[in-house]
Amino acid sequence: MHGNRVAREAGASVVRREPPARTLYYQYVAGWRGPDGAAPDAAEFSLRGDELAYAFPCDAGLTCVAVSATQSEFPALRAAPCHELMRRLHAHPQFAGRVARSKPVGRTAGGPPEASWVRETHGAGWALLGDAALHQDPWTGRGMDMASVHATFLAEAIVDWLSERATEDEALGRYRQLRDDHALGPFEETVTFARDLSRLGTEGAPRWGSAVCPLSTKRMARASCTKGTRTVSHRAARGVLRGAVHPSPRWW
Repeated sequence: MHGNRVAREAGASVVRREPPARTLYYQYVAGWRGPDGAAPDAAEFSLRGDELAYAFPCDAGLTCVAVSATQSEFPALRAAPCHELMRRLHAHPQFAGRVARSKPVGRTAGGPPEASWVRETHGAGWALLGDAALHQDPWTGRGMDMASVHATFLAEAIVDWLSERATEDEALGRYRQLRDDHALGPFEETVTFARDLSRLGTEGAPRWGSAVCPLSTKRMARASCTKGTRTVSHRAARGVLRGAVHPSPRWW
């Protein structure tokens, strides 16, 4: 959904660009269990240095396990995706035993480090949405949620314009303002901490769960996060997860 062709043909300007920082690889597995041995009902995260591991319960009894690593690790992950992903997950103490007992389903997938950018949202006769308008490193998992929210902003702007409650410029100008108000703060967090995830949990870092867990607050109350060998409850993060998206095998 990068929409680069539309952006190029429309001449959409890039108002901010940040260099690539990280790579992310993932795999669906069957038989994953939660920390208590029961079927998983919430997401988990494990921070090991500058590497973040994830486990997201999905549809059909599957769990998506993933690792966000620095861009320097991309050649190794590209050369042997499944082996390297599983090796890295095994290095996270809280995940290791459960990774060994789970069964991969389908292929390991991922991609190279990509730049993050913010583009102008609109011009005469066109508007950009999703990654075409704002693309950020996927370590926070914010992209789909933002695209869905921004789609409502744009739809409302188009309705206002077509119903003559606003001119095209006024309606799309409001869309841009809503997009910026909603997204630029989280974008700044994402690109800043992408350079070194080991800073997560320090003063000024996003709270655990506020950035990376696409689960409802009720489910999140039962989630746990591991930092090294320390388990951190997500109960304190319940208030910052409104409007999140539940992952499925089509989520990535």
